[in-house]
Amino acid sequence: MSKKYRFLEYMADALIEAWGDSLEEAFANAALAFYDTMVEAGRIEPRQPREVVVEGTDLYELLYNWIEELIYIFETEGFVCSKFDIKISEEDGLWRLRGRIYGEPYSKEKHGSKTHIKAVTYHEMRIEVGKEGAKVRYLLDL
Repeated sequence: MSKKYRFLEYMADALIEAWGDSLEEAFANAALAFYDTMVEAGRIEPRQPREVVVEGTDLYELLYNWIEELIYIFETEGFVCSKFDIKISEEDGLWRLRGRIYGEPYSKEKHGSKTHIKAVTYHEMRIEVGKEGAKVRYLLDL
């Protein structure tokens, strides 16, 4: 499977663009790129599931809260992921992402260490959804 994300040139931070045939696939690829910024994502085995629910008032807030949730899980549990089975829906003006993420406890020996991520930001954030699929772009503060 080929990667469906790329790192764009951007000063000292990480500007990530991810895409997919659906909004869910684009968000999943955005998450995989997030992990690939910190560790060797290809070494993460999707052995343990975690339930996840994230909400936002629009798709931008949903993407922000999604990446923020992954940062929180890593910082508090030391858990890294490589598989994402998620659904995104809009109900009563609120966007919701729910599903399962799969991964394992972080090990520096196994997963390596690239860079520390401080936060996700709204700066440079873009979301495009069309007939050909979806594309998201976001910036990580390193």
